[in-house]
Formats: sequence, structure tokens, C-alpha cells
Amino acid sequence: MAILLGIEGGIFPMQFFLTMLLFLPLLLLTYYVTIVLFLILTDSYLAGALLGWIVTGFSSLFLNIEKVLTTIGINSETIHTTMDVLSFLIPSSAAIQQVMQAAYGGGFTAIDGSLLAFALATFLPMTALSYYLYLNKEF
Repeated sequence: MAILLGIEGGIFPMQFFLTMLLFLPLLLLTYYVTIVLFLILTDSYLAGALLGWIVTGFSSLFLNIEKVLTTIGINSETIHTTMDVLSFLIPSSAAIQQVMQAAYGGGFTAIDGSLLAFALATFLPMTALSYYLYLNKEF
């Protein structure tokens, strides 16, 4: 029992620290990318931070949009598809948080690869738009 307890005690902190090291920067990147986009668009630090925080908060809504639309009573396939496409336009902090919870709970083998790929794919549109606006904006 003591050997098993020692193994568990040695493994847990390593998983915790590796999860924080790998996924916390991704979580912060979701907010950073959104804030930078709104900062470029509004030229206001306060508006950029508030709009970025609010818009990134919608990512949890878009992560489970099928359930939300069904609960509201919207069964149109067109609206479901449109909302699925819109879910890729906002960096998904909720997906990163779910990946982190899975890593905390069951280790790195419990991470859903499709959810992690979705989270990484959501960075691309806003990052590309922010970079394009940054290059073409006159300061």
C-alpha cells in the first residue's frame, strides 16, 4: 500500500504541472487573440479587453450549440450548420478548459483529441485576421 501511495503521490504533481505547462498558455492565448483583435479594431485598451473577454465567454455556448438550439426549439438544419461554422470563428476557451479537466481527472490518455483539434482550429481565423489588420492598419 505504501508503494502504491508513493507512486500516486509522485505521478499526480507531474501530471498537474505538465497540464498547466502545456494548456494554460493555450487558455491565455484564447483571450489574448480576441483582445488583440478588438484592440486593433477599437484603438481602446478598455474596449478591447472587455469585448475580448465577453466574446471569448461565448465559446462555451458555441461548444454545446446543438443542445442549446434543441432546448430553445430550433430544429432547422440550416441554423445548426450556421452555428457550427460560427463556432470556429471565436477562439474556444471552453474547449481548452474541458481538455485541462480531462487531463487533471484521467491523465493525458483521457484527453479528447478531436476537442483539442477543435480548440486549436478556432485560433486560426482570429489570429489571421488580427495579423492582417495589424499589418494593414496605419498607426
